Amino acid sequence: MIKNDLNKADVLPYGKVTLTKLDEVQLGDERVYLYAKSGLSMTPDFAWYDKTGNYFAQSWGGMYVIRDGFNKAQFEQLKARQLKAEQAYLENLAEQLTEYHPALLLDKVNVFDVSTGKTLKAQQVLIEQGKIVQVAPMIKLNKRVATVNGEGKTLIPGLWDMHGHLSKDTGILNIATGVTSVRDMGNEHQNLMEIQSLFDTGKVLGTRVYRAGFMDKYSENSAGLSVKTLAEALDMVDFFADNGYVQIKLYSSIDPEWVKPIAERAHSRGLRLSGHIPAFMTAEQAVHAGYNEIQHINMLFLNFLAGEDVDTRTKQRFSLIGEKAADMPMTGEQMDAFIKLLADKNVVIDPTVSTFRSLLMSQNKQIDQEFAEIATHLPPNFVRSLKGAQMQVDEAHLSAYQNSGEAMLKMVKILYDAGVPMVAGTDSVPGFTLLRELELYTLAGIPAPEVLKMATIDSARLMGVAHQTGSVSEGKVADLILVDGDPSQDIKALRKLSLVIKGTQVFKPEAVFEQIGIAPFTKASRIVL
Repeated sequence: MIKNDLNKADVLPYGKVTLTKLDEVQLGDERVYLYAKSGLSMTPDFAWYDKTGNYFAQSWGGMYVIRDGFNKAQFEQLKARQLKAEQAYLENLAEQLTEYHPALLLDKVNVFDVSTGKTLKAQQVLIEQGKIVQVAPMIKLNKRVATVNGEGKTLIPGLWDMHGHLSKDTGILNIATGVTSVRDMGNEHQNLMEIQSLFDTGKVLGTRVYRAGFMDKYSENSAGLSVKTLAEALDMVDFFADNGYVQIKLYSSIDPEWVKPIAERAHSRGLRLSGHIPAFMTAEQAVHAGYNEIQHINMLFLNFLAGEDVDTRTKQRFSLIGEKAADMPMTGEQMDAFIKLLADKNVVIDPTVSTFRSLLMSQNKQIDQEFAEIATHLPPNFVRSLKGAQMQVDEAHLSAYQNSGEAMLKMVKILYDAGVPMVAGTDSVPGFTLLRELELYTLAGIPAPEVLKMATIDSARLMGVAHQTGSVSEGKVADLILVDGDPSQDIKALRKLSLVIKGTQVFKPEAVFEQIGIAPFTKASRIVL
């Protein structure tokens, strides 16, 4: 493409790639060029190439690569330029893909009421300055407003991903799939504050952000932000409280003896406590020590399979589930008492079932079944990455791992039937993983209207903002999605989004998808001015 000065090209087995030159610089004897490549992976890829189109250097996350013969100081020069160019590229995308309408009328639209679980037919919804002004069968207008024909479509609140890990470019996927709010469950503070600012101002495509502070105890297995003493851990709680975080998330290396004092400090500062269950501690003990929420469904199984004896900082927190979860009794005195404890204490479960099924059930040379139904819409390099087992399971355990993936759905239904609150999150590919997570809840036997409530008003309520968002209600912020179909009858209809509204911003998923090389699932709604 570089050699032939092409900015677009068809690729095999399908799709298109877009190449955009962003920068060029002389580095020693070599002139190098920065390109944004879109259409092969789920989000744009940025890298440096030489004049003949050969790969030269790239920076991503904390890692980098540069051609042999060049040094780190030269790389730092490229990195600074790359970060600046990436920012400009993402801001330009946001400018292209965002529409602003002072007033917008959705006409003849069916409105899903999250409070009743019922759908109101043929309504008009008027939005002004990013707020829902009126919902009624007929609205008297005193001026011309931009109008959308909502016939055959359902308006629901924007979706929530309650287990995200945000970066500047993940906002694209979230917005395109109807996710308007994300609870970030672990990030670097300055990075997350910058992301939130960019998303809030609309400079970069993105969601509303709710921040959970991440903490682990320093060890050979620790992850992310680690502390060495309980005093440091308590200071960290205060830091997160002082900086507007909504809760604390603990990780697997935390000393079980620390959980109670951390919980007391968090609660005294108005924060909730959640996380992995620390190694050598049970979920039951964590709840008694002050956990308000548990991340990941495997932690519920480990309450019985690992107990206080297994080091769940290791891969055993996955392999034990794969090998033994399917054979674990789902009823009985111990299990019933544990589920009752969760319900009585109102402990929220963030299952991330889809991500665990990918982990346990994916197989070599087969597309991960969590994405199989939509694979033909997705970029080819991403689909290629789905064709492989995430865990190397020996032949003797293959069927056990498959059955354990199904056991997780049984657990979800048991939790729901017992009245244990749940929220939907991803901890994986933004957007599409959430839609699959919601689909899995319905496959487990939870009615679709109840699943929609979990992903909207229930999540807003947990974050303390249900008075201003989470339902299609007059006076609330217009975080809304227009679905081509009725997701309260068929949850898969959520893929067919014709419009996404985030306050004053309006997005057409069709256009967003096309920009990043994803085949749209439906046509965008036309806005008539």
